Amino acid sequence: MMMSDSPLSTSQAEEDPVTATAALLRHAQALAGHAVTAAGCQAQAFDEIAARTSDLTRALKSTERDLEDSNARAGTVRRSTEARIEAIAGSIKQRLDHSTQALQSKGTRAARVLQSIAGIGGKVRMLAMNARIEAARAGEHGQGFAVVANEVGTLANHTLKQAAEAAEALDFTDIFTILEETVAEVAAELAQLQQLTESSLGDLETMLGGIAANVDDIANHNGVIREMIDLGNATRTRTLDKMAWVGDELESLGSALSAPAGHRLAQVRSLAERQHVVLDPTYDRLAEIKARGTLRVGVEPRFVGLSFRRRPGGELEGLDVEYARAFARAIGVRCEFVEHPWDQLTELLAVGRHAGEAPVDVVWSALPPSASFAGVAYSETYTWLPFVLARRAGDTRVNNLADLAGKVIGVINDPGAFAVLEAAGVRWQANAGKPGGKVMLANLVAYSDQSRIHDCLADGVVDGFCVDLPIYHWACTSPDSPWHGKIEIVGGNLAAQPYYYAVGVRTEASSYGLLHEINAFLRAFHASPERSQLERTWQGTVTDGRVSYRDEAGNLPGEAELKALADLS
Repeated sequence: MMMSDSPLSTSQAEEDPVTATAALLRHAQALAGHAVTAAGCQAQAFDEIAARTSDLTRALKSTERDLEDSNARAGTVRRSTEARIEAIAGSIKQRLDHSTQALQSKGTRAARVLQSIAGIGGKVRMLAMNARIEAARAGEHGQGFAVVANEVGTLANHTLKQAAEAAEALDFTDIFTILEETVAEVAAELAQLQQLTESSLGDLETMLGGIAANVDDIANHNGVIREMIDLGNATRTRTLDKMAWVGDELESLGSALSAPAGHRLAQVRSLAERQHVVLDPTYDRLAEIKARGTLRVGVEPRFVGLSFRRRPGGELEGLDVEYARAFARAIGVRCEFVEHPWDQLTELLAVGRHAGEAPVDVVWSALPPSASFAGVAYSETYTWLPFVLARRAGDTRVNNLADLAGKVIGVINDPGAFAVLEAAGVRWQANAGKPGGKVMLANLVAYSDQSRIHDCLADGVVDGFCVDLPIYHWACTSPDSPWHGKIEIVGGNLAAQPYYYAVGVRTEASSYGLLHEINAFLRAFHASPERSQLERTWQGTVTDGRVSYRDEAGNLPGEAELKALADLS
């Protein structure tokens, strides 16, 4: 295949507006396809929002019922307590009335006895006076003493009787008995009231506990809904931007085709140049890379462990970054990392991040081959890895996939990740009806914003995260990690075999030489000490496997397919 100095040069055979127009339309078609992909992501996010909203509605209705029950129970407790207190008060009043009457009766009898004793006292004084008189006459009238003595004896008997009656009248033993019985009965009534109150308050506490749990559920629902709305808004913006871009390109193409015949081709070619649409069928991307001295690599800049910065302004580092740099050194160029959200990286093989920006040469960023990525051809596997489950540190509720039932689980917005979970029997809103389901999630939150994939777990927005090992290995184990001690990996590989990554290039003849060179590099690099050290640094170990893009459904293209395209050009 011939090499060209410029991706925008045009052979004589291609110098007609129809061919150039077709190339521009393919460019617009690629943009429209990316918009459709974004719309699909948005639809998935809104499906999860709808499911979570239904859960929220149920929680609100349950809380409303519990509040009504609590109000009714509180009213019952109030009325029952008032009635019991009124009964106790009446009983106490009746007992005290009886005690008062008894005390009044005792007092009346005591008064009579005291009057009688007072009368006795008067008579005794009279007898005493008589006794003195008689004593004066004793010598002469001794018989008078006998009479006085008799009266005194009678009076003494009467006094003893009255004293006994006084003692009986002043004996308050029965009053004390009544009061003791009253106190005992009041205590018993109060104990029953306390038991009733405690029982009712226990019921209220249980109800309020249920309400509190529902409020917690509502808060959790709101957290998930906010997360899903953010994802939905991001994909909505992405869709609208792509559609606006398509509209602008089609409008520009229409204007070019409306030009006079003599200027039409020049305007179409000018539009192609502005959009970096290659018209030369002999264009070779590897030659262009070497000529410019840079390899444009599409990466996600917030993929901790793969392509990230430990601190703001720092240099990109990680497993994928080091692989890409090693390849660039092997072909004598440097890496130019083009940073973009991961789930949109393969789009950059066809178009730049915005109008007027050139596409990337490769995507070297945790790319698992899948038929869902349109227009991508794949290298041989450059790394194998486990697909693992992570949880908050010490959260023993989550130990394996079976524990995920009814929980909120996060994943990267990766078709490969969805496929692994689905094959393991995990189900969510999008695949709830598929046979073979073993674990039904409350929600599956697919993250496009990779800056959230650790915080969402550490902060409790999701209960677990299913993820590629390198993305969590450094985050969980490195003392430099802001999540160290907050999140941890549990269990082994969730997939039936090792997960794996490949390098992605554009499915076109011009990418054959580049993909051939990448595969040659990987064969040599796999046996090198540098590769072993790189893997141990970012995964903790070296994982080897045999699986590649050829094992995926959809007849994915690779080097052989691009060679066939090159041979035809």
